[in-house]
Amino acid sequence: MNVLLFQVDGKFPNLALMRLAAWHRAKGDAVFLTPFLRDVRFGEFERVYSSSIFEFSKSRREQFADIYPRAIVGGDGYKPIWNDLTVIGRNRGSNLREVIIDCNPDEITPDYSDYPRFDASIGYSMRGCRLDCAFCRMKTREGEARHVAALGKIWRGDPWPKHVVLLDNDFFGQKEWSEVLSEAADGGFKICFNQGINIRLVNAEQAQALSKIYYCDDQFKTRRKRGAHFS
Repeated sequence: MNVLLFQVDGKFPNLALMRLAAWHRAKGDAVFLTPFLRDVRFGEFERVYSSSIFEFSKSRREQFADIYPRAIVGGDGYKPIWNDLTVIGRNRGSNLREVIIDCNPDEITPDYSDYPRFDASIGYSMRGCRLDCAFCRMKTREGEARHVAALGKIWRGDPWPKHVVLLDNDFFGQKEWSEVLSEAADGGFKICFNQGINIRLVNAEQAQALSKIYYCDDQFKTRRKRGAHFS
């Protein structure tokens, strides 16, 4: 089977698409991933996926739908933020658990081969949220905050650098936050908290634990936490 994966937006590798790539390649399928609309116009594909993160990418989603109206689509850009699944235009909305039904998609090792210039690792140490803010509704979509993976499981391993982009929405919402930060400090990990940390909920113990790790920008060069610099 020939498979097309289209990354509509986002500067980081798309975790869902990387897991789809790994799943299809394990079955012997030929997988082609691209962020460029010009590339999706050529070739015959038996299965087509599209993933969009941001609502402002509407024009790119619409252009893609004109080319592949029956594509399987997912991501917050394709659905109202308070819904888990929906149908957008001619496309069928989905999430990984609807597509990958023979295993737990969260346990699939992402395939980074389509992102050769990206040498960090990306993933979640936790899912869900303690809060249920109207503008986000992460708790409604993912449930209570809970731990899902240690840094060692997210990291790709040698020879890749110990640079980890965490997509956690509520890092300190997991009970295991101390173990994750200890692993970061002891293991020499550099951590980019890409979604940010809610400073209103950080206590003195957590702030002290944060000070012991190398938190940084997404280039892993500057010690930074979401635009604010700490010494």
